[in-house]
Amino acid sequence: MNYNHAIQNTFNQWVNKARVPGNAFVRVYCPSRSVDIQLAASLIDKAPLPVDQPNYLASCGKLFTSTLVAQLVEAGKLGFYDPIGHYLDPELMSGLHLYRGQDYSDQITVRHLLSQTSGLPDHFWPLLKRLVKEPEFDLSTREAIEWSKTHMKPRFRPGQGFNYTDINYHLLGLILEQIEGEPFHDILHRQLFQPLGMTHSSVLHCSAPAAADTLPEADFYLDKTAINPLKAYAALDYAGGSVVAPLNEALIFMQALVNHQLISPETLTTMQSDKTRFNPIIDYGYGIWQLRPTFLILPQKYQCWGVVGATGAFMFYHPGLEAYLIGNFNSSRYMRKGVRFLMSLIKALDQ
Repeated sequence: MNYNHAIQNTFNQWVNKARVPGNAFVRVYCPSRSVDIQLAASLIDKAPLPVDQPNYLASCGKLFTSTLVAQLVEAGKLGFYDPIGHYLDPELMSGLHLYRGQDYSDQITVRHLLSQTSGLPDHFWPLLKRLVKEPEFDLSTREAIEWSKTHMKPRFRPGQGFNYTDINYHLLGLILEQIEGEPFHDILHRQLFQPLGMTHSSVLHCSAPAAADTLPEADFYLDKTAINPLKAYAALDYAGGSVVAPLNEALIFMQALVNHQLISPETLTTMQSDKTRFNPIIDYGYGIWQLRPTFLILPQKYQCWGVVGATGAFMFYHPGLEAYLIGNFNSSRYMRKGVRFLMSLIKALDQ
């Protein structure tokens, strides 16, 4: 069986049927199937693109953030069950979580943020839509959180449900900055990019890659609007996304995480096993999505873990195949289709 050919055919089928602006990239590394392949093409004219072009990884960046938090836990600088008020200033904490007339702000822990169980609302989409309509609109990450206090309401008490929101990871970014005493993007470079040799990686609109020969990031789109030129977008994504990297360097990060070069096996197990139900086939740990086999819905062969982004981006490790599967469509139209594409890649490898 020529598995490289099967991956190529799967990629071509998805690109050829696309009818929206975007740029498709895929990186599959599976030594057990002798697969080591990189592919890239425009979704509009189907022309090939440089496979080493950096991609905005969207919410795949959350796994970078949760890994940074885990490193601080191992260093004894904070704990998963610490109240976030230990690290955030009173002004930001004031009225952060007002639910049915009661203030639960002081009950939110680091774990609640990591596992998306704080109950806080999600300000990302309403503010992004405003930014698209008003390109000159500008605000900081902190101002975006303050905006949510006025314009949105929490969904439930901390720990009493699941609600996916970038605010949780923005707060984690602010906690990281408070503890480390430097901007979030500098922490990313120092703790992850530099040690791993990710010289072509950066943080959108906040930092430059170490390598001078790095190509500009591939354009990414909300419907038909290219989002990457909008400078204020960096504040909306921040520690909830914002990593820009070639897929080969995303692979380097995933390999380091899987092989316990970044955090211990025990900590990674905690991040995976302390999980909440996202939907019928997905559990959510600390920034980690886990495809969960379910009778009559999802066969066992699809069991894997990783992270997903709103542009159709994904970074996954499949333990059964010992395969790394990384991809992106750079289009909000592929927010859910990205997971289906991931499944089609697994199917191509499992023949």
